[in-house]
Amino acid sequence: MKRPASSPITAGQTLSIPIHGWASLPLSSSWPVTASEASATAGFSAMVAGDGTLGVDQMSSVLVTAPADAPSGTFAVLTVASKRPTTTPPLTDGAHLNYVGVYVP
Repeated sequence: MKRPASSPITAGQTLSIPIHGWASLPLSSSWPVTASEASATAGFSAMVAGDGTLGVDQMSSVLVTAPADAPSGTFAVLTVASKRPTTTPPLTDGAHLNYVGVYVP
């Protein structure tokens, strides 16, 4: 899935950014996914919708909210981290990070 370098968000609003679960191996269990503010010029908040997990071919969203008083030019860079699911034998690749940007036009 291609995303623009950053997505516009209106001050005081919540933007839903779709995320899609995939794996290079067949997995029957889901894994935890988190979203956090990596860098910002104001107090944005971010979270993963639902129960905070993804599985192969499952969809969810990162919900990011801009501060109500955010002026034009305010931005945030979010880290979306998917963590290793519990499997037997255990996987050894740790977490996978993706970054998403939002800005107030």
